Amino acid sequence: MSVIEKFKALSCETRYNIYNLLRQRQMSVEEISEITNLKPITVRHHIKELERSGLVCRRVSRFNIIGRPTVVYGVNSTISETPLTVRNYSSLQKIFFTAIHDFFNDEGKLLEFYNFMGGRLVQALLSGIDVQEFNERGLKDLKERLFLERLREYAPMLEVVEEGVGFFTIRLHNCPFLEHALPFFESICKILSAVYTAKLEEAIRFVNISIISRRCVDKPFCEFKISLKGSKNL
Repeated sequence: MSVIEKFKALSCETRYNIYNLLRQRQMSVEEISEITNLKPITVRHHIKELERSGLVCRRVSRFNIIGRPTVVYGVNSTISETPLTVRNYSSLQKIFFTAIHDFFNDEGKLLEFYNFMGGRLVQALLSGIDVQEFNERGLKDLKERLFLERLREYAPMLEVVEEGVGFFTIRLHNCPFLEHALPFFESICKILSAVYTAKLEEAIRFVNISIISRRCVDKPFCEFKISLKGSKNL
């Protein structure tokens, strides 16, 4: 599995904690359940995801006192520590965003900062891309090359959920800001997403980008509609 798949598996805090337990020693589902106070069926669900991503495997079967075999799980020793490193960076980012809010403590200054940050995000997204080429070739090329290829570097769980004449709708299932946006969604989510879409519109002149839903507010995903300017599907 790729690093992205491993990162997805560890993006869940409960799963991350189970993985850390298994790094200490091999355990059965029942042992994990007792330590974490999770139901065995819940533990099995998380173990299955960790197995699927290649982070955890069935190591051995040992016998309990009445002689019946018990399956135990352990960390796959062949993987690198990259997923943990990514998760630890995520924790540092949370501290970073909290510090920003405590430092500025002013809506106007926060807006100025996120306006600057949104510009940098768009700059990174468009790096090495001839934006003028998009302006000439149209919506289909924009969807395939910018959103489905480049944006997946920042948000792997992304899909086109609707497409028609002059528009398409993108759904984002794992917003990279979600964990940090929840305590400050009025600034990180509301302001930054608005700045982000506005600066994309500024760079790609033939489209309008509208925010349909935001994961930290009303839906289990973020959704954006990209429409040709002048289209009836705005």
